[in-house]
Amino acid sequence: MKRLLILLIILAASIWLGPLMNPQFRHMRQVDRHIDAIGDSWTAFKTQNHGFEEVRLFAYTGGGGTFGASGYVPTQKHVDTLRSFMASTNPPRPIFLSVRVYRPDEASKEEVR
Repeated sequence: MKRLLILLIILAASIWLGPLMNPQFRHMRQVDRHIDAIGDSWTAFKTQNHGFEEVRLFAYTGGGGTFGASGYVPTQKHVDTLRSFMASTNPPRPIFLSVRVYRPDEASKEEVR
């Protein structure tokens, strides 16, 4: 009986604490907290720099959990500016971009990584 109780406690603890032992889960939580912490800076950045209205920041699963951005911007210069902004926030994880350059005068969209 005592062994069964110990086994049940270990099983319950592993189910409850298991995700915390997963590096990707921990990294994505770090990124989520980082995004929350820089929320005001991100809003100010978008206000001061037009062309980022369709970009969102998120915790990406790739690379064990990275600081991601996705959406559309009008030029490659916008991509570079976005990358610089993200790096300036001192993210806890590497940066991942899935941003498409969309030029209204062209029919095509070009993905930048």
